[in-house]
Amino acid sequence: MPRPPLDRSRPSRPRLLILLVLATLWGGCVSDPRWRQTESGRFQAETRGWTLVVDPERARLTELHPPGGAQNLLAAGGHIVWLGPQAEWPREWPPLHDWHAAAAERVERRDGGRTLRVVGAHSDDRYPRIVRDYVLHREGVELIVRWAGDGEPRQAVQIVQIHPEARVHVVPQPTPDLPHGIGHLPLVPARDRLRVEAAPEPRFASPGPVPGQLVLHRGDGDAKFGLPPQTLWADLPGGARLGLAPGPIVGRVVDTPDAGLTTQVYLGREELAFVEIEQLSPRLAAANPGGEVSHTASLILLPSATAEARAPAADQRALRGARRAALPIKRSASE
Repeated sequence: MPRPPLDRSRPSRPRLLILLVLATLWGGCVSDPRWRQTESGRFQAETRGWTLVVDPERARLTELHPPGGAQNLLAAGGHIVWLGPQAEWPREWPPLHDWHAAAAERVERRDGGRTLRVVGAHSDDRYPRIVRDYVLHREGVELIVRWAGDGEPRQAVQIVQIHPEARVHVVPQPTPDLPHGIGHLPLVPARDRLRVEAAPEPRFASPGPVPGQLVLHRGDGDAKFGLPPQTLWADLPGGARLGLAPGPIVGRVVDTPDAGLTTQVYLGREELAFVEIEQLSPRLAAANPGGEVSHTASLILLPSATAEARAPAADQRALRGARRAALPIKRSASE
């Protein structure tokens, strides 16, 4: 009796088993990252091989470990958030205790653990409460700062304080008003002024690997630089690299302090052994009385400082990937 023809439209059992194994492995590789609480009470997540830790006692992201690395590449300040402009604070320093030193009032896991909401303390009625959302995606984490409009325009200041040996890649954008494409920001905002007439000194800046690029690094003394909005790429010890990108805002733009140089880098002097990469918002007000105002920066995590990551096109690809992976964030009508 002749055999029936082989039905090739259906996989054989061995092939089916192989497909199931591959699907399981692929699912594990691309599964969405999630925040989980550890025995210490802190919250931890892994994305792109990096490990992130948020400490409720400090109400912020405090640790950032690269793939296979035990070293925390964040300095002691971690992810710092203030409401500015700093020149208008009631006192020059320190920042409000609620922002600088208070524990979180509460921490909530949302979106199935994809978002960690850190609700800050609120003991000073001169300023609104700050709420931080750490939204995980496959390229890194969105840093979203929210507050309720109180009738006073505010500027969000997001600072990621990183290892003192970090080297930060920037792209100056010269204009008639900014001849070197980068400005020297005041170290004491209430006293000093923005200077644009000189390029960064060699002790703080070196030519980058791409034409038109500068690499900022610590030198003798301290310095702070401002640039038009752009992604900052930081090379870190061990070959790791991270980016800090400007993101969406919600609110009505009133004005933009620091002549619009809202991407900033601080290089600490010897006793301040850290580098700070910063993204600031314009001065924002709520679109409606009591409405929400927010500012987002995207922390993009790469395993190494590859040649591809240095290229401007790669910068844009990484940003597009981060935006696609992140939750939609509405912008105000004025934007």
